[in-house]
Amino acid sequence: MAFLRRIGFIETEEQERARLAQAPTGSISHYLSTLPITIKEWPQDLLVQLPWEPPRSGKQYTVVVVPLEYRKDPLPEGVDEKSLPRKLNPGSWRCAVVSSDHPSYPVGGHRIIVGTDEIARGNKVLIERPRPPRTPHHTPTNAGPGTAWTAPGIPPPPSSPPATEPSHATTGRRAQPVRYLLVWGAVVLGVLLAVAGLAILLASTVLEPPAGTGHDLSLRADHALGIWPS
Repeated sequence: MAFLRRIGFIETEEQERARLAQAPTGSISHYLSTLPITIKEWPQDLLVQLPWEPPRSGKQYTVVVVPLEYRKDPLPEGVDEKSLPRKLNPGSWRCAVVSSDHPSYPVGGHRIIVGTDEIARGNKVLIERPRPPRTPHHTPTNAGPGTAWTAPGIPPPPSSPPATEPSHATTGRRAQPVRYLLVWGAVVLGVLLAVAGLAILLASTVLEPPAGTGHDLSLRADHALGIWPS
């Protein structure tokens, strides 16, 4: 674009301002010649607040539009080509009015035709998404005790119920199985000891020979060998 302006193919900002200033005083073109260019990009689908301050009208209005469809400037009758230099901001735009306090340009599907030179001198409106408030979730490193934050849109986890000390009844119920095990263990151990003692007693009784049994055995042995007591 700068190269085309240098070679004279497209008019410069000063040339455009001088051309607009040739319009009658009080006209929109003459009013635009007093304003600097603020939007140099392709304006389609942008939010643009049009310049609407005195002396354009008796009071200041706020009219915000969205350029939708570009329209070329019609050539004069009998002219096949545009004259040089070409306009810096040629043509016009079919725009939707999205915000307005002007009585002649209401909001709600209203369409107006706005020159490209007027849009180029408007203010681009930027919409910033508001940040949602923080909600308690996790404790940051630089936060004090009891302070917690969470990322936006993430619900906090359910809080756990406070820990309670076990009651005496609960403690007693838990201790009963242990008591039963100890009592049954003592009973079984006593039975085992009694059985072991009885077994030892029976074994000693069976293995011990009765009185005189050894003498009779020796006599029988002598008799078998043919030895008789004298």
